[in-house]
Amino acid sequence: MYDRVGSFPLIFGGIGVLLALVSLANARLVQRWTTRLLMRRMAIAAGITAVVVVSVVLATDGRPSFWLFVALLAALIPLIQGLGPNANTMAMQPVAHVWPAPPRRSPRRSRWPSGRPPVASSPDPSTVRPDPSPSGWRCWCP
Repeated sequence: MYDRVGSFPLIFGGIGVLLALVSLANARLVQRWTTRLLMRRMAIAAGITAVVVVSVVLATDGRPSFWLFVALLAALIPLIQGLGPNANTMAMQPVAHVWPAPPRRSPRRSRWPSGRPPVASSPDPSTVRPDPSPSGWRCWCP
């Protein structure tokens, strides 16, 4: 459509580098803001950029200027690429009102009188037997 076969690898590689930078910056942005706030801002920015892309394409009868089109896609694609991982992260967060927490259990009585399991002391050398495992490590077996 634009007859730019020679410059395609450079432009494609430039957008790829931009995507890599956005992926690296995503971790810092999530630390600065919450994932929910970042998702909201990225979704709004992507929506506005998509509307601008569509309006530019419609205003130019489906053939916008090459560099304008590349600039708009270079703004839109990283926003969309950033939405995916953050949406997956938000999907893994617990949602209490959809899936309630299990009911609390009553506390169990401990089977040890002190309430804690006994602490193992150093083994008696006569009770150390070889472990039957193929690794050859020895265990303390009473």
